[in-house]
Amino acid sequence: MKKTNHVLHLILTLLTGGLWLFVWISLVVVRRKIPGVNVVRVAHRELGEAAPDRDPNDLDYGYAYAWRLPQPPQLGDRVYVESGSPAVVVGFGSNYRGELASVARFASPAEIAASTQKVNADRDTWLSMARRAADLPTNGSVPSNVPDGYPEVAPTDGVATAGDADSYGRMWWRAYKAAEEAEWPVGEVQRFRSIAHRWYAIRDKGGNV
Repeated sequence: MKKTNHVLHLILTLLTGGLWLFVWISLVVVRRKIPGVNVVRVAHRELGEAAPDRDPNDLDYGYAYAWRLPQPPQLGDRVYVESGSPAVVVGFGSNYRGELASVARFASPAEIAASTQKVNADRDTWLSMARRAADLPTNGSVPSNVPDGYPEVAPTDGVATAGDADSYGRMWWRAYKAAEEAEWPVGEVQRFRSIAHRWYAIRDKGGNV
């Protein structure tokens, strides 16, 4: 796909007193609609991670890629892009006007299943560490190192600056949402939520150091 020379079109627009602007716009629109090349927007996510809950019509959200696969794209499709990164389709069309890399292929059911298993295992490991910190019962031994992509488990109470309290609150809020997603008993889920709110209250007061 040949890139539109926007500098040249800008010069022509200025030289023609703005008349060339209509030609410039028409070329950009046509470029978006080249037959056989659809533009999709993706979010880079592990195959087992939940898709982001965003408006699919928001043309500024997600990364634009050319779709040249024989099957038409669908929202929620799990794919790999040219770089080899896993992603999920979150929308169609884009305001981006640069050159586009392509979606390389669909992820296989086996790849999705394996990633989902790992994502859930990492989540459960981290939540077990949070359970121990929150004085909730745990089953078996609990690892001391957090999985990749997860924050260190914050204290449940104590003194902190406003900045630290905000960080602690966000960690416990994430744990609350993860426990909710894992369908924990309501009382245990609310335990994490109350810890998060306690830290947010300290943050809002400017800390308690």
